[in-house]
Amino acid sequence: MKKRSFSLLVLFILFSVSGFGQTLWVNDNYGYSVEIPKEYEQVEKTGKNVDLSISNGLEKIVIVVKTIPKEYASYSLWDLLGDIDTYAKDFENGSKEFATSFTAINYGKTFIGGLDAFWMTAKIDNSPIYQKTYQIKKEHLIFSITMSCNERRAKDVSKCWLRFKNTIGFY
Repeated sequence: MKKRSFSLLVLFILFSVSGFGQTLWVNDNYGYSVEIPKEYEQVEKTGKNVDLSISNGLEKIVIVVKTIPKEYASYSLWDLLGDIDTYAKDFENGSKEFATSFTAINYGKTFIGGLDAFWMTAKIDNSPIYQKTYQIKKEHLIFSITMSCNERRAKDVSKCWLRFKNTIGFY
């Protein structure tokens, strides 16, 4: 009965969303769904943990899902990250392996789909790339959602990113 109700709910959402030109992405393996903005299209996934990769030209949104050991399932996101100031600085320093001048602009705590989330905006110096990353923990899974664009377009795409973020649901 629950499965049928869930299927009817998904069909209702899919029907409702299609009226706005959105596409609903549902991943039953990881227990989440999200609306793909109508301007975006799915592109080839790069990386073994990438679950969804979409783009609108140079604007990209990527969802990576990693499995952590089950013994950590009872820990909160904040238990795993520790002090967020230290975590942000470690993230920034660790990113220098891939980008010589990765700079965290700001960061904080929020909620996505009813779950705690860490967010960070960053810039790669000497590059026009601006990005916003969210990290969410659900049971033994860590979701990383990274949205990137040309720095000049950041204000323009922020509404789209906010809508994308607010359509993420976990079940």
